[in-house]
Amino acid sequence: VAAIASMAISDKNKAILSQRPRILRCLFQVLSLFVDDAPPIPYRGIGGFGGIVGGGGQDMESAEYAIEALQLLSFVSENDADLRQHYKVIGVDILPLMKRLATHPKLSKDAKQGAQYLKNRLEEKSVPPPAVDTSIPSEMAYKKHLMLSYAWGCRKELVVSLHEQLTSLGVEVWRDE
Repeated sequence: VAAIASMAISDKNKAILSQRPRILRCLFQVLSLFVDDAPPIPYRGIGGFGGIVGGGGQDMESAEYAIEALQLLSFVSENDADLRQHYKVIGVDILPLMKRLATHPKLSKDAKQGAQYLKNRLEEKSVPPPAVDTSIPSEMAYKKHLMLSYAWGCRKELVVSLHEQLTSLGVEVWRDE
C-alpha cells in the first residue's frame, strides 16, 4: 500500500493507477478491514511458511497510506461528479467508508483530513448555478483570460507564438514583456 501511495505522487502514475480497478479495490479493502477492526491477514509462503503480514484493524500505517493514495489518485478526476462516476464504474461505494474514516479515533490528523477531503468530494451537493452579473455584457460574462509569465532569457518566440494561437481561439491573453 505504501508503494502505491509513493507511485501516486507522479501525475503520470496517477493516470495509470487510477485506471486500474484492482488497485482501487485493494485500497478499499485495506480501509474496510481497518474500519471493521478485522484481524491481521495471514500469509502462507512457499512450503506453508509465513506468518502474520498485516492489515486489519491494527494496521493503521497501511490505512493511512491507502487514504493518501486515494487522495492523490482523486486529482486525476476533472471534477467531483467525475470522481463519483469513476467509483461507480468500478463498483466501489467509498463514501460511507470515508465518512467513518474521517472521524476514526486511531488515525492521525492528516489521515482524517484526507478522508474528510475525499468525503467532501464524493458527497453530492445541491449547488445552485452561479449568479450572472447583468451589469457585464453577456458576451463578456464567461470570456476566458490567461496570463503568460516566462523567464525572459528563454525562447521568447515560442511564448509569442503561443500568445498568438490562444488569442486566435478567443482567449484574452496578457503576456510579460
